[in-house]
Amino acid sequence: MAPGGQLPYLLVATDPGHRRYAFLIDTGASVPVLHEGTPITNRIRGRRKTDLVIRDAAAATRPAQSLVTLDSLRLGGARFEHFEAIAQDLSSIQPLLRHPIGGILGLSLFWEHLLTLDLARGRVVLEKGSLPPPDGIDVIPARIRGGRLEVPIHIGQAEHWAQIDSGAGGLLSMPASLVTSLPLRGSPVQSHMVGLLFGEQLVSSVRLGEDVRIGRHVFRAPIVSTSEHYGGIRIGAEMLNHFVVTIDQRRSAMQFTRGGGGGDPSAVIESPPLKSLGFSYRPYDPAGRVVSVLPDSGAARAGVRVGDEVRSVDGVPAGDLDSARRAQIYERNEPVRVDFVRDGVPLIVQVPVTLLVP
Repeated sequence: MAPGGQLPYLLVATDPGHRRYAFLIDTGASVPVLHEGTPITNRIRGRRKTDLVIRDAAAATRPAQSLVTLDSLRLGGARFEHFEAIAQDLSSIQPLLRHPIGGILGLSLFWEHLLTLDLARGRVVLEKGSLPPPDGIDVIPARIRGGRLEVPIHIGQAEHWAQIDSGAGGLLSMPASLVTSLPLRGSPVQSHMVGLLFGEQLVSSVRLGEDVRIGRHVFRAPIVSTSEHYGGIRIGAEMLNHFVVTIDQRRSAMQFTRGGGGGDPSAVIESPPLKSLGFSYRPYDPAGRVVSVLPDSGAARAGVRVGDEVRSVDGVPAGDLDSARRAQIYERNEPVRVDFVRDGVPLIVQVPVTLLVP
């Protein structure tokens, strides 16, 4: 599986010795989705029209193209047989992945298994068995509502239900209508572009004025992303990256174990300041085109433009700049060399780091 800092996916060879495809492990998807055009969609057992609708994190919808039945799919040592999936064009999310997209592995595929995600180490475990009954501390209750896997969280003293969405980047996302009702440390500021199933969206970020708790685990005044288009609270891959998470759908339970295996499991998790170069680009778009430039950011002051093609950042190829390397660059608090191509002409720009949310 992809290591921490990336959306979790498995590389699967659809035939022995053939090209490998990336299958996103997306707890935000209720059913499996296969990308039309991959070899696996040529081996389906049946295809029929469907009234199902696919919805992304910003509530944009598309009708599902068709519903298919597969004889089998092997994921490592696990084999899934005779299951249904949506067949859909997923080319819109290809620029977010290094490998060719094969599909999305939704929750229903893992109903019979305990699904354990260790995003920091790039591990996924499927096994038989069950979790202990929820105690509200290490094992917490879970529910499937409208196809969404949700768990209770506390923002301050108030309880809310949040969707577990390993296919979403970021720490915690909330609808703007909820954020404006909460104590905040500052005002929301435009921060970054997020890739969605049906396009991209510029979102804002702000630091909460209260702690967020999941079971025994406390995040001190975390920074959350927000948009008026978000339909609910989502726990993304960045927050899940702190834990080894086990999902038991059949018994409506989830276990959160602090990653790393050492230290105090009850220690408060800090949310560092949010910094940025002030521009967003698709990491695995062959051209690396800039899709947004934040007003009044270091990038805007340095003259970066939408449409510029990113070749490297601080000497790191654009497609290799993961969250860990990005954090190292930001910690230096000095202008960063970015190599662009504009209208076919190479261009070197020194881009200052912008502090977005203290």
